[in-house]
Amino acid sequence: LFGSILNVGMTDAIVGWGVTLAVLLTLWWFRRRMLFWAFDEPVALASGVPGRAMKIMLMTLLALATVTAMKLA
Repeated sequence: LFGSILNVGMTDAIVGWGVTLAVLLTLWWFRRRMLFWAFDEPVALASGVPGRAMKIMLMTLLALATVTAMKLA
């Protein structure tokens, strides 16, 4: 990653903080189901935790964080 921190504008910083807040709030909101699914997937699935939805949500949050970080770096 090559770039200059001086090229980051105020709009980019606001978007970065917004995405960070959204990712953290989403992880906090789904923390129990996600931890249950991450550590014991078969039992979580038997208990009604939607495993496919957890995978999709986690990959989406990871993609959002990566794209935002690439824009800022």
